[in-house]
Amino acid sequence: MALEQAFIVERESSDGPPQTPVSRRGGVPPDADIATAFGPEAMRALIDVVSDAVYLLDADTLRILAVNWIVLNQTGVRRQEITCRDFLELFDGQDRHELTAQLVTARQQHVTVLTRQRLPNGTRMPVELTICPVQTPEGQQLLVTARDLSDRHRAEKMAQMPAFRDPLTGLADRRAFEIQLETMLTRAGQGDEPAGLLFIDLNDFHMVNEQFGHTAGDDVLREVARRLESCTREVDLVTRYGGDEFVVLVGTSRDESERKLLSISARIDASLGSPIQVGSQKLVISASIGMARNVRNGSSTRELIEAADQDMYSHKKIRLERARSRTEPDVYPSYG
Repeated sequence: MALEQAFIVERESSDGPPQTPVSRRGGVPPDADIATAFGPEAMRALIDVVSDAVYLLDADTLRILAVNWIVLNQTGVRRQEITCRDFLELFDGQDRHELTAQLVTARQQHVTVLTRQRLPNGTRMPVELTICPVQTPEGQQLLVTARDLSDRHRAEKMAQMPAFRDPLTGLADRRAFEIQLETMLTRAGQGDEPAGLLFIDLNDFHMVNEQFGHTAGDDVLREVARRLESCTREVDLVTRYGGDEFVVLVGTSRDESERKLLSISARIDASLGSPIQVGSQKLVISASIGMARNVRNGSSTRELIEAADQDMYSHKKIRLERARSRTEPDVYPSYG
């Protein structure tokens, strides 16, 4: 079925399974799915301006019925050469096996799959597939969007290279962080997940070097790095930004960005509150943590870092004002 023909879309309720399909024929209810509300020409134009590859499949045979121009650019083939092909031919081995099961599930509900698509030159492109069921007069079909994750994966791989690692802590360094942040901001500008970061500054860290020596200071920085990684997820990037400053680049969804940043920040604050063993001493340190998100604090690397830095200093100022009412510094031996 061509994309120009009418769509009847199964809409998912936020509280349960797909509701009754809504047809474009006979008028569109005000709460109908956006794909249903558009006319045929507008629907075709909408799909062709999407920045991701789009496939329309027969749900039973998994044959490709239609594609947008992004697919033609990625594969380097003409439209008539890819239509009617088996969609699974674009994937190899275990990737194909796992995708087959997900496509079966997609007949009943929306699914998201991380996999690798084989390109005509033999390379495998990491993609995020979003698959949803579409009911048409000619039967059930599957609408598949394939988001190219190559830039993100390259940035993540670069962050693991020795040339982009901090030699003291083993964390990603400032260059790796900036590359990863630029990649996230680019993807966010294309409608991908928002970028969020935490800027962490150790309070009165100079006192560790002054009172216990630089070797002790290095031990503290290594332990702080370990704790930061233990408080974050695999998808987050923990960076030693410089000196006693660290940055955590947090991957979030649009709905949970602030909640996730606050949750990780709270875990970090609690973790750093436990004493750190340095030689025969146990030291208790603290940190000031600033937060920034591109959806609120700017869309460039500089704007986001400056916003997080300013937020961090506002927290540090509050901490210093509170410290005036007590005698102990933010770094002190623990005798417990």
